Amino acid sequence: MSAATADPKAVSVEEVLQQLEQERRKTASLERQNAELKKRMGVQQSAIEAEEELITNKLMARIEEIEKEKAALRLKVEAEDHLLKAEKSQIEAKLQQTQTHLARLKHEKEVLVRQVEQEEEFLTNTLQHKLSK
Repeated sequence: MSAATADPKAVSVEEVLQQLEQERRKTASLERQNAELKKRMGVQQSAIEAEEELITNKLMARIEEIEKEKAALRLKVEAEDHLLKAEKSQIEAKLQQTQTHLARLKHEKEVLVRQVEQEEEFLTNTLQHKLSK
């Protein structure tokens, strides 16, 4: 009996070489899997970056569109404001004219009322004078 066959713990060189070959195959397989995963990660990363770029471009286009709309609305509001101010000025001028005209009419009314009162007084006095004769 040899020492290798007598000791169950003793491993032959051939067995160690077989284990080494098995480990090398496992390592090669794991390296291939690792390389494949890295390749897929690269492809996915590229896809993610492309999607991010697309989303960013869409958002930037939308922001530009909103800014254009905002500028157009600002111009429209400014134009409306200008028109309203002009209309307000016209209304104020018309109001001033109307108030002036009203004041003049009131004055004329007062003058006419005084004239009517004076004529009534004159007529009353004249009639009283005629009646008293």
